[in-house]
Amino acid sequence: MRRRSDEREWAFRQVYAEHAPAIHAYLARRVAPEFVEDLAADTFMVAWRKLPDDVEEPLAWLYAVARREVMAHRRRDTGRTRLAERLMALTPRHEGVAVLPLVGPALEPPLSHAFARLTDNEKEALLLVAWEGLDHAQAGRVVGCSAATFTVRLSRARAKLRTALTVTVAQEGTA
Repeated sequence: MRRRSDEREWAFRQVYAEHAPAIHAYLARRVAPEFVEDLAADTFMVAWRKLPDDVEEPLAWLYAVARREVMAHRRRDTGRTRLAERLMALTPRHEGVAVLPLVGPALEPPLSHAFARLTDNEKEALLLVAWEGLDHAQAGRVVGCSAATFTVRLSRARAKLRTALTVTVAQEGTA
C-alpha cells in the first residue's frame, strides 16, 4: 500500500514540475495577479485528488481544471463586484479619478477594444490556441467538446474578432 502511495506522489510531482509554469501562465492571463497562486494551488489540489492514472495529456486535463477554477472564481468575483458597484454608486466621485477594469489582456487599444466585444467562450477559444499553443483537439478537450466543434468555435471567434477590430478601427479613425 505504501509503495502505491509513493508511486502516486512521484507521478504527481512529475506532472507538477513539468506543467506548473504553463498553468501559472494560463491563469496569469485570465485573472488578476493576486489570484494566480491561489487558483494554481486549487488546480493542483484537484489534480492531486482526481488526476486519472491513464490520462494521455496531463496539460490539457490541467487546463480544463484551471478553466473551471477561473470560471468559479469569476462567479464568486461577480458577487463581490456587484456589491462594490452598489457601494461605489453611493460614494461621491472626485474629478479625474479613473475606474479601471480588474483584468484584461495586455493588448494594443484597438485590439483590446475589439477583444472586449467577444463572449467569454470566444475569448477562451482564441487564447487557448494563440497563447497556450494548443491544437484544436487539445483545446477541445479543455473546453469539453470535440476537435471539430472547437474548430467551428474558433473560426467563428476569429471572424467576430476580425469584424469587431474593423469596427473599432473605423470608429477610432472617425473620432
